[in-house]
Amino acid sequence: MRALATPLALGRIGVGSVLLAAPKLASGWIGRDAGRKGTQVMVRALAARDLALGVGTAIALLTGRPAKTWHAVALIADGTDLAATLAVRDKLPDSGVNIIIGAAGSAIAVCAAYVAFGERGEGENEPVSPSATADTSAPVANRSQASATFPSGSST
Repeated sequence: MRALATPLALGRIGVGSVLLAAPKLASGWIGRDAGRKGTQVMVRALAARDLALGVGTAIALLTGRPAKTWHAVALIADGTDLAATLAVRDKLPDSGVNIIIGAAGSAIAVCAAYVAFGERGEGENEPVSPSATADTSAPVANRSQASATFPSGSST
């Protein structure tokens, strides 16, 4: 699943970055309204959302960390993009509607599959960090030793 999910996350980073920098490029999706200042605010907000989802998902995937939650959140975002587009499809360029059907539809399929099956059997060949196998049953002498026993690297 990571072989499909990683390019999707990197694509999200690319699209998010481009639309954040140049929101008028959303005209292919939403038409001439992309040139309006108010619309550009919303396009940039949407772009930042996709950029954040892409970065978070990519980091999780590329470092061998769980990415199921990132995919579940992206599934909601992509489903909303598709539903919102289809709700007003008669007011949007046909090419934009078709692009969103293809892009969001594909992303929905990958994210749904990842949420359902993505992390089964993964990680078996991943290197295990020493802290992940630390003996947490032994008493901790001081606070600085406590942080070494948490696999996530966080301390409490």
